[in-house]
Amino acid sequence: MKPVAREARRQSARERRLRLTTYAVAAAAVLGVVPVVLVAREASDDPVFEALDDLALPAWAAGSPSDSAHGNRWCVGECRTRERTWTSQRDLPETREAFGAALAHGAWEPLVVEGCPPSVDVIGVYACWSRDEYVLDLWVRPLPCDATDLAARDRCTGAMATAVVRNRVADTRRPVSGRT
Repeated sequence: MKPVAREARRQSARERRLRLTTYAVAAAAVLGVVPVVLVAREASDDPVFEALDDLALPAWAAGSPSDSAHGNRWCVGECRTRERTWTSQRDLPETREAFGAALAHGAWEPLVVEGCPPSVDVIGVYACWSRDEYVLDLWVRPLPCDATDLAARDRCTGAMATAVVRNRVADTRRPVSGRT
């Protein structure tokens, strides 16, 4: 009977070690996965696009948003530049007014710098804004219409708005008359 009892104790000890090892592996996996998921989520969420999502734009002004970005979010090598373009169902003055009101409501402030608007001829309205460490260039212009189809061109109404946002440290333009 002694050999059987000794074998049972040995198997019981083995099962306890296996159970403890299983718990340790599971705990390490959970503790390791949670930080990885949180870091990945933080890296994928862009505060600029979130701020643009939060603008209080009327539905008619914020149609078909299209985003693009290039550069590094933390300004390693090249600072990130973000761009979003919306299609508006209303004309240029109404669209410009809606975007100006939404930006002001979103704590963006008008910015007066050299080169804003650009010195080249710009079709539409161009303005610069700033908030926190970001500079936003807003270009509102008429909707491009097919010039060859006269009937379609006559029915073409609306505007396009493009916001280009960069980090203030990457913006080489200087304030006009000491104002920012």
